[in-house]
Amino acid sequence: MEDKRYLLSLSVLLFLSLIIGRQQLRAEIPTPTSVKVFYYGMQKLSTVADPNTAYYISKDMNECFYGLNISVSGIPLPNDFRFFDIDKKNISHNDEQLNSATYINRLNDYIYKSRIMKVSCSILKTELTGDQPDFHKGRLSVSACLVSTYVQKTYTLNGYKKTFNDTVYTDYSNGKISEIRNGNGANVVNINSLRIQAALAYRLGKYYEAYKCYEQIISIESKDGDALYRIGLMTYYQQGCYFPQKSVARKKGIEYMEQANRYGNYSIGDKAENVLHNWKYPRI
Repeated sequence: MEDKRYLLSLSVLLFLSLIIGRQQLRAEIPTPTSVKVFYYGMQKLSTVADPNTAYYISKDMNECFYGLNISVSGIPLPNDFRFFDIDKKNISHNDEQLNSATYINRLNDYIYKSRIMKVSCSILKTELTGDQPDFHKGRLSVSACLVSTYVQKTYTLNGYKKTFNDTVYTDYSNGKISEIRNGNGANVVNINSLRIQAALAYRLGKYYEAYKCYEQIISIESKDGDALYRIGLMTYYQQGCYFPQKSVARKKGIEYMEQANRYGNYSIGDKAENVLHNWKYPRI
């Protein structure tokens, strides 16, 4: 009888831990500032009359994205405007993607300058959805790296409404938007999108898929320090890859980590150096 009670209690505990684990896997968190600035900025454009204010709203919206500098105009976004006839005058009307700077300029033209378009946005929820391999206290560990925010936005023009359900991927460490998907534009395969795929796969334990994404990144950019650091860890510990001998995997992992130390930014270079030291002088 006691054994039956024990087994029943154990089953209940295991069931509860499974539920809690799943809840933690998709735990809601505060929405990143960049997401709020971008979407609420759209709505602010329809209320301002001063051109300087409109300029600074657009400027703040642009700064929410990765890759904005003198030579690069942000990241690719779905071209939501191709669903509106008014946009036909633009050469890029039929393109499935616009860079984020062009997208924001289009919003400024239609919402603020011409006053022909209105927008409403509702931020539904935000959750941690992506992890990456990391190193902590002398062993392979996991760190959060990707945030997903779900937003519903509706553009209205001449009585015609079009609603988009955006999934906004934000970098957990710096809060910058790295991609927006809504099914209305082709998803371009680039380093940002591959990082997102790797993070989503790694969190779900799909290590082979994550490993292949990191391989693709370094095939595009052989000196990408972050990808070299992640794939170095996975290779050394044979996670998501196969090597006939442990020594072969460790040799290749060290090779990747040395490149991460050489090419990575200050943060990655420092972490890679720490990993190499631990591998050379493991704790006993």
